[in-house]
Amino acid sequence: MGTRRPWPIPGLVIATLALACIPSCLAEQSVLSVSDIHLTVEDGEGVVLASHTILRGATLEDALTLEKGCSLKASFKPVLGSQSTMFLPQQAFLRVDSPSGTATVAVAARPSKAGDALIATAGHSALAAQLAPGPTRLSLVLGDASLPLGLEAVLGTLVLGQPAPGRGYKAPVLGPLPEIQHRHRQPERRANPLAPLTALGGVLALGAAFLLALPARLGANLKGFPAGGRAGLAALGFHAALAATLGTLALFWLRLTLLQTLPALGALGLVVNGTGRALAATRAPAAGGRKKAE
Repeated sequence: MGTRRPWPIPGLVIATLALACIPSCLAEQSVLSVSDIHLTVEDGEGVVLASHTILRGATLEDALTLEKGCSLKASFKPVLGSQSTMFLPQQAFLRVDSPSGTATVAVAARPSKAGDALIATAGHSALAAQLAPGPTRLSLVLGDASLPLGLEAVLGTLVLGQPAPGRGYKAPVLGPLPEIQHRHRQPERRANPLAPLTALGGVLALGAAFLLALPARLGANLKGFPAGGRAGLAALGFHAALAATLGTLALFWLRLTLLQTLPALGALGLVVNGTGRALAATRAPAAGGRKKAE
């Protein structure tokens, strides 16, 4: 008996699968492409406000802004492979997507009057009815049933402008407040400090003369001021505490805060109370002796 040769089943299976994969590998890349894309922004009267040209395979360098009352027009020429003549696909859309991808607006492209390009026009009102103001994604979508794959080209970012508030519009109470901008004026030129200091010295001199002449005018007995001992210390402390109280009130008017002034006044009040009681205690025996002598 001769040796039977096995059937080359594994080899046939591998070859068949390889041949079947060739068309799918070739179809991974779409033969549909577009030439340079021209984007123009026009106002309601057709005046061109901005114009951009996107080369094949490129995107917008800067975001394109579309304000209220304006429209965006995209002009492009679909081609097959390396051909130069325009190919008219079954589907051609200018698509605008929200950043989250939850809302989409697609505008169908139509042949131009000359028939050499496709034109898609998207108005601000149509886009604002479906999309919120702000940045959106602009892309071009082409497709045809006779082609293995379609084409989706991302063009860049389109910013939908916020419509201006109508007449009688009232801003919400809980809305964000406008940014505060301080306008600092130039400081005025100050006079020579010698003049105000001289005036201040004159006022203080008149006040001091008035205070020195007042006791003699009223008939005060300055010789009866305690000169030494416990009574002298009490008298000096009492008058010093009164002067410090007046000085603290002046500093409160010029520099100190209420929380800084109240503790100081409380401490000075205790000093005035203590020295006043000590001074009164030292003066009481002298007053009693005078009454007995009379």
